[in-house]
Amino acid sequence: MKIEEVMSEGVVCIEKGATLAEAIEVLNKYRVTCLVIDETQDGGGYSIITRRDFIREILVLGKDPLAIKVEDVMIKDALTVDINDDL
Repeated sequence: MKIEEVMSEGVVCIEKGATLAEAIEVLNKYRVTCLVIDETQDGGGYSIITRRDFIREILVLGKDPLAIKVEDVMIKDALTVDINDDL
């Protein structure tokens, strides 16, 4: 089975300089559980921030979502695969 057969298309992206509050609005607007940060234009890779990251930072650690940036929380250099790779 190939990655292409099980993947989701149309990922939602956000800028790394956005606040967590802004990112939550995007999550809710598009009804997704994670956001991708595309840093390939800056010579980097892709990063990701998930609903779990928001819960940890805001609910568990009590941080202000207006004061924290996505880049402070995101998982940097997320593992990527080609759509033709086998599962």
